[in-house]
Amino acid sequence: MSDDPQGGGSQGGGSPGGSSPGGSSPGRGDSGMSGIFEVGTLISYTYRVEALLARGGMGEVYRTTHTEIGTQHAIKIVRPDLANNEKIMELFRREASVLRTVRDDAIVGYDGVLRDEEGRVYLVMEFVDGPSLTEYLNDRILSPEEVRALRDRLAHGLAAAHDKGVIHRDMSPDNIILGQGKLSQAKIIDFGIAKLADSSATTIIGDDFAGRYAYASPEQIGLYGGQVDARSDIYSLGLVLATAGTGRALNMGEINESLVSVIEARKQIPDFTSVPEILRNELGAMLQPDPADRPQSMRDVIGLEKHLAAQEAAEDAAAVPAPPPEPSATPLAAEAPVRSAPTASPGRPWLWPALAT
Repeated sequence: MSDDPQGGGSQGGGSPGGSSPGGSSPGRGDSGMSGIFEVGTLISYTYRVEALLARGGMGEVYRTTHTEIGTQHAIKIVRPDLANNEKIMELFRREASVLRTVRDDAIVGYDGVLRDEEGRVYLVMEFVDGPSLTEYLNDRILSPEEVRALRDRLAHGLAAAHDKGVIHRDMSPDNIILGQGKLSQAKIIDFGIAKLADSSATTIIGDDFAGRYAYASPEQIGLYGGQVDARSDIYSLGLVLATAGTGRALNMGEINESLVSVIEARKQIPDFTSVPEILRNELGAMLQPDPADRPQSMRDVIGLEKHLAAQEAAEDAAAVPAPPPEPSATPLAAEAPVRSAPTASPGRPWLWPALAT
């Protein structure tokens, strides 16, 4: 994010503490924004406010400096008028719990939770200085090689979250920040609506929709049993990568009251006409409508094009007929030994639909 108090990216997403429509973040050159805290305010006797970074429906995110050691941090706070809303505060606590548990270079770092003398609760996070992927794509689209590198980095971070039973549920270009504007320093933010895969854990939003429709998986809108798990993040990441490689989101239906077109768009693989041909097979695997046909874990997504190439080579080898038996000195009346027919390796079922596209 820019050192301009009103400019740069929007760490914390459009809605600190969660993802709600109508969130906003300061844009470059924006002026006149005022927040809960003024620049120079000292939070909990430790963090000096430097700038308001983002504002959303639930709260605000500030860039701050630790007065004792000089490090910079992002601090998220729930709006005072919502501080007594238990559901919103539980969203806030959930994000703190997730970030404390999941540690990976591709996920924004957790620095702690604190409460000030007035009883306000804050989430202290790593400050990532750079634009969101959305802002980055305003200037240029990614090459296929860059798309794959970004895929592998984000998949590694999400795999770490999934290992802890955490499903992000809101992967989008807005929730990816590029440290120093570098794809190699991409970090995932905003775990406010993350879901715990453990069936014994209560979900804050229950079975209601959570996320952004443009990047939502079929199961997030009730298709294929409506069970949201790691494969939902794989689908959403596929849509993010398609956006990164084309500069615009794929057409995933019109958002209106009925959502008919949104549902219909997720019953088939999206239109890949605008996607570079070299990326179509791998994105096709990630964007299979039925989660059973996708890669089954984020680690399968890392290096996906290599998995696809290996499976295609195995299919080609299985299709080659066995050579005829070599002549031998065995008398004609003798019975030739029976040769067993070659069997194809079962491979990975989720690779087959993508290869057929």
